[in-house]
Amino acid sequence: MLDLAGAGRFHHVRQGGVVADLTTAEGDSVVRPREDGAGRFLIRQHGVVQLHSRFDAFAEDLAARLAEGAQVARLQARGEYASADLGLTADVIKVWLGEARPEEVE
Repeated sequence: MLDLAGAGRFHHVRQGGVVADLTTAEGDSVVRPREDGAGRFLIRQHGVVQLHSRFDAFAEDLAARLAEGAQVARLQARGEYASADLGLTADVIKVWLGEARPEEVE
């Protein structure tokens, strides 16, 4: 599920030249893997890129980094968007991480 709080000006889906603003959608937007879990899933942190070919390994790696205090600075994904359920079935996901400010880390 995407938390769009503080997303700034980039919170859109482009589909066939039509741009949809996710902040005006009723419901929660979701980025999910293809049914087989395969794809290209990248995490970039401190200038280093980690590539995963399986979504489960990507999700586990990302969760561990977030638990250590990293924050998502940017997310980009490519796949098939279904406006009916606000879901993007992605075969490529790229996440850029930054560090949380000290006051944000518990």
